Amino acid sequence: MPRKSPIVVNLFGGANAGKSTLAAFIFSEIKRRGVPLITELSTQFARDLEFEGRTRALANQVYVLGEQAQRIERMIGQADIVITDAPIVLSAVYRPDHYPEDFDRLVLWLHRQYVSYNVFVQRSDFAGSDPFETNIDRKLGDFLVAHGLTPLCFAHPSREEASLIADNVIEAANLPEGVRITDPFLPFIDAA
Repeated sequence: MPRKSPIVVNLFGGANAGKSTLAAFIFSEIKRRGVPLITELSTQFARDLEFEGRTRALANQVYVLGEQAQRIERMIGQADIVITDAPIVLSAVYRPDHYPEDFDRLVLWLHRQYVSYNVFVQRSDFAGSDPFETNIDRKLGDFLVAHGLTPLCFAHPSREEASLIADNVIEAANLPEGVRITDPFLPFIDAA
């Protein structure tokens, strides 16, 4: 029987940081091991909008937040682990300037409804990255720290680092319900 509240593996980073790649690696690593944990992927609603040519809808972060939160919410009681390459906190970082501060509070409240395992995906090479996205990475990092959501680890989108994260998440999923994950079980995956 799945956990009442799944562990949500939040992969933070701007566009093209490698979140989807790392999510796929972690998901496949957990599945490959055959552990008796129901593991699911919650993909990016924003990417669906881009594929459908509905990029104007991205400016409506209330809409994006609601749809992304529903992708996680529908797995409550159905999965032990949910891996997402689109944490709901991203809505606070991408929100238009005219949104009130209450929007950030709503985003944080939603994020804190779940047991979270937060990972910041580090870009392999800033030199070739879009400056807008590296600025988003910095803004996101600042937001996480300012709101006490410091990632448990920093990782590149690689199979090796996904395997270490999978170890930690599997161990965390075997903790009793209600236990908060406050420290990684293994040392930080530090790319520095």
